[in-house]
Amino acid sequence: MKKILYNINKRFPHGSFFRNVAILASGTAMAQALSLCISPILTRIYPVESFGRLQVYIAALTFTLNSISLRYEVAILLPEDELDGAGVLTLSLSVVVMMTAVWGVVFGFLWLIGRVPQQLSGIGFYLLCLPFAVLATGLNQSLCIWALRKNRYQDVGTAKITQIFGQVMTQLVMGVATSTRGGLIVGDLVGRFAANFSLVRRTYQEIIINFNSITISKLYNLANKYRRFPLIATPAALIETAGTTIPLLLIGDLYGARTLGWLALTNQVLSVPVTLLGQAISQAYMAEASSLAQSSPVKMRSLFLKTIQRLAIIGVVPALVLAVFGPLLFSFVFGTSWRPSGEFARLLAVMNLTSLVAWPLIPTLDLLERQSWHLFWVVSRMGFVITSLLFCSHFHWGAKATIFVYGSVLAICYMIHLGLSFLAIQMRVANLSRA
Repeated sequence: MKKILYNINKRFPHGSFFRNVAILASGTAMAQALSLCISPILTRIYPVESFGRLQVYIAALTFTLNSISLRYEVAILLPEDELDGAGVLTLSLSVVVMMTAVWGVVFGFLWLIGRVPQQLSGIGFYLLCLPFAVLATGLNQSLCIWALRKNRYQDVGTAKITQIFGQVMTQLVMGVATSTRGGLIVGDLVGRFAANFSLVRRTYQEIIINFNSITISKLYNLANKYRRFPLIATPAALIETAGTTIPLLLIGDLYGARTLGWLALTNQVLSVPVTLLGQAISQAYMAEASSLAQSSPVKMRSLFLKTIQRLAIIGVVPALVLAVFGPLLFSFVFGTSWRPSGEFARLLAVMNLTSLVAWPLIPTLDLLERQSWHLFWVVSRMGFVITSLLFCSHFHWGAKATIFVYGSVLAICYMIHLGLSFLAIQMRVANLSRA
């Protein structure tokens, strides 16, 4: 890692956008490389149904996470004053702890009375892992944003490597040494906690320094100042996640656990470029655009368009490879029983390309305080996606046709979001010109 950082520092000027992206992407690349190397082993240790249960677990976790900090973690980047930034971090972490307790009571109560939703019943006892995973990931989200504010991009990359290492090693050991089929879920939980070790140590010292200046009244004032995040951005995030998770659960209900398991592996592989480049670019873009949105919207527009262009160029070749060789590649790497995952990947190639381009730029509307636009988009997306799946179910279409329709609708929705984001930037530029 140190050698990689040395080469990055030598090639890119300090503080440049692409230097920050390179640092974040290098850590994510190492983590994803480890995950991909272990995946062919895991697909031969665990049955397809285990991946289906993991997909259900991740869907429930993702939905819960969008309310865990009430989106205050996004606001960590916004204050110009450093003390206010530390105050928003403290606010975000406090909300994470409180909301974890709330969700812990909800999940525990549902488990005790035996009223677990049917879609979650397949993960059984491991439902109780969700509150702990929520806590670990909520803390990680806030701490990573704080590290970005402090320009500690290396810390974020290191945290990702630690997470994936803890995850895959636990999954591998449990798969080989025990007969339990919940090793994929337990490994995911271990990795999420492991990601916080270095981040907590660095951030704890910084919070302690400012602790006497961060009063209850200051936290209240900051919570009120950024109230649009819990009032608008949080519902938007919940609906956005519902628009992602409900279709997956519907596909599982319509076509069975094996189909959901195949789709889970497809999503895992397709998420590699989004995670490898998209997450790194998104984090660096947020850090850069948050200041440009206030000081120079014209430069923000240039950054937005250049980022779209570069992501599109990067994503075209992988999309073509999946479209042509998807089934063959999945059969060779993961085993012949996983060929349907490759067929799904072929059908979702265009959606994956648009996702790679659009997803890193999703924060644009929040940074421009156009949360209501984002809310409109996520509600519309959820409506279109669920309607398309119900349409396919009504006419008894097969799994492949349904997944193709699902991917096509998502691709169109991602392009619409890019258009809304560009329009919001244009309006900010026009407002600044009039001022």
